[in-house]
Amino acid sequence: MDLKAKTYLFDILKCIEELEYFFQGREITLDTLLKEVVRTRAVERVLEIIGEATKQLLKIDPAYPISSSRQIIATRNFIAHEYGTISYENVVEILNNHLPILKQEVKELLAQE
Repeated sequence: MDLKAKTYLFDILKCIEELEYFFQGREITLDTLLKEVVRTRAVERVLEIIGEATKQLLKIDPAYPISSSRQIIATRNFIAHEYGTISYENVVEILNNHLPILKQEVKELLAQE
């Protein structure tokens, strides 16, 4: 595996683990996300990093096997450029439904090394 690709995969995994830490085992709901502005902004930033790392992976290999790569990048772009209209309901859905899948995919890719 390309060293840069491996670095981006590790970055994604670390970010997902940071997101898990932010909620420390609590259910991720709209209320828990928005309860503290620092947490909300941290979640936004970490999702941006995941999107950027995914974008860089696709530059290395456009067929990189991450199932929702285009949506991940689109989410990053939306958060970065349309920050005033973020749907936090969508963010909660991403955290609960999409990140566990991404985490599993990244772990499997890293295990192939």
